[in-house]
Amino acid sequence: MKLNNSTQIISVELINIDDGKVSTLFERRGSKCHFDEVFRFQGYSIQLRLDWADVRSGEPTLDADIWTATNGKKSFLKRGSWHHTEKKLDEKTGKKVYTFRFRKLKLHLITRKTMAKDVTFSVAIIRLAPGAKKVLDKLGRKAAHLVRKRAIELSKEKGRDYDVRLEDVLTAKDELELKKSGG
Repeated sequence: MKLNNSTQIISVELINIDDGKVSTLFERRGSKCHFDEVFRFQGYSIQLRLDWADVRSGEPTLDADIWTATNGKKSFLKRGSWHHTEKKLDEKTGKKVYTFRFRKLKLHLITRKTMAKDVTFSVAIIRLAPGAKKVLDKLGRKAAHLVRKRAIELSKEKGRDYDVRLEDVLTAKDELELKKSGG
């Protein structure tokens, strides 16, 4: 599931910290949720899901659908306090935990997520002649940046892409000093 322009959710597991049971959640096309398998409790069917469209404190909200079925027809309970469960710090474990409650059912759940981040950047590798580096090292940080930038432009103008020589740095330094003096 693509969460945003730079984050892809590869997989999500829901772990019951009381019994160690691990459930691998699944996706449904067009949904911003990861779903757990339906389980039964006291005649009710319960399906938990992590809702990525409702993120709080960096974590999805744990939602639940609860229903009974009579003659194949589902009758959903109106949403109660169990419907939206936020992940909160558990003082005992020191972990952020979802504490899901429905009637006498109480589940302490954590998540394990596998995510991928897209990172885009561009890099230019510059060959800086030793004499050019010595001149730049003697300049202040801001001046060195400006001179280096102009020296790269000069090397490109001379057909030596990113091959910066001493003459490029000295010319760039002179140009910068001329600008400062107003000449």
